[in-house]
Amino acid sequence: MIRDLIRHAKIESIMQDEKLRRAAVRMAIDFYNYNQEDYTWAQIKLRYPDTHDDLRQYIISVDLTRALVNQLAKIFQNDPAIEIVGASESIADEFVKLMDDVNLYSSLRVIDRMAENCNQVGVAPIYNPRTGKIKLDFITPDRCVVWQDELDPSIATAVAYTIRNRFDTPIAERADVYALWTDEEYRVVTLKTDGTIDRDIEPRIKNPYGRIPIVWFAPDMPIDTFWIDRQFPMVDANLRANIQLTNLDVALDFQSFSTFWTSGIPEGQKLTAGVQRYINLPRDPITGELMGSCGYATPSPQLEAVWKIINDNIAMAASMMGISADVIKQGSSYSSGYQLRLAKTDVINRNVEKKSTYREPLRDLVQLIMDCKRLNSNVNLPENADISIDFADITIENDPMQQEQIRGLKIANGTMSRVDAIMEDNPDLTREAAEDRIKQIDDDNNRFKVGGTDLSAGLFDE
Repeated sequence: MIRDLIRHAKIESIMQDEKLRRAAVRMAIDFYNYNQEDYTWAQIKLRYPDTHDDLRQYIISVDLTRALVNQLAKIFQNDPAIEIVGASESIADEFVKLMDDVNLYSSLRVIDRMAENCNQVGVAPIYNPRTGKIKLDFITPDRCVVWQDELDPSIATAVAYTIRNRFDTPIAERADVYALWTDEEYRVVTLKTDGTIDRDIEPRIKNPYGRIPIVWFAPDMPIDTFWIDRQFPMVDANLRANIQLTNLDVALDFQSFSTFWTSGIPEGQKLTAGVQRYINLPRDPITGELMGSCGYATPSPQLEAVWKIINDNIAMAASMMGISADVIKQGSSYSSGYQLRLAKTDVINRNVEKKSTYREPLRDLVQLIMDCKRLNSNVNLPENADISIDFADITIENDPMQQEQIRGLKIANGTMSRVDAIMEDNPDLTREAAEDRIKQIDDDNNRFKVGGTDLSAGLFDE
């Protein structure tokens, strides 16, 4: 009896923690997608239990979470080079076509942003028999339940995630339907509130992959847990900024309009006030003294000081994540690309470190996509391919004039050709097309040559 009570209490505690974990991730996703007002309103009601109704129409939200996440997620800013080592020409062509069909390279940018925003994200290739194509399903932690390995809690022996989420289709569907994967089988089930399986709603299917077909990406490695035990500081900073900006908007509104006040005037006495009108205060008929007084109250809060504090708080939150405050603050300028690179050093270093963290998951994802294609078509892609991944460098935009000067020096020194320069501006051009473009430029310059005009002289100088 006592053991059952203890076990039941543990289950309730675990499920409560699970609900809180999923709710926190859902909140982070909502803030990234700019669905923030309800959360801001709930926090305002907690802070100001007696006066929150006065602030309802003033709520301000800022898209800070998306800005911070997109600043951090730069590893796939440029597409990585992914290829099968030693593949025949036909296999290589099929591989390139498959990666394009699943839109892998654009998806990688989404994966990195979701990993930064949610701490980790799962990716599963899904074959659609209606279209005959594969799409990548992004499995965020808020819609997922895992069962951990007893010896290594960072490994999942079973994963269940919600499916049939057709929220934009006007039909009623159950919200508790999960796809459940183990190494051995695939099931479609419903779950009980304690996290145990309720029942199967479709026949069980043998897992053709021989492993759970989900790859997890995370900027950091979990330690003794499957889910990374980390909260969401950028959401906290965003929520704080929302509340502070809401209060600032209230102060701005009240400062913009003075409040008319009266004192000592008899009740019921009407005073007409406004533009091009005057106030005639009544006098005591016996003494002749004025019966009361009136005036305008004009608040004078330190709005500029408050605005600076809000911006400083945002900049501090950004700097704690490795993002330079100068990058976040409006109006910042850099005299050179080198200075801009220095300002982004922490972000660049973070993304360089992610290369080692992402390399194996990316390799597993590519293999999983090939397995999905092979299992659902007659395309014979390799099962254990030697996949080469070369991450592209993170680039910082240089000033166009400075960039042209650097190119000019390289061409003059013989370390760069004009063909290289044309291809740098037009990455889709082949080398032959770039050579043809240079010939056309030379031809145009010869035909429409301006001559040796001294542009330093005035146009009308004699």
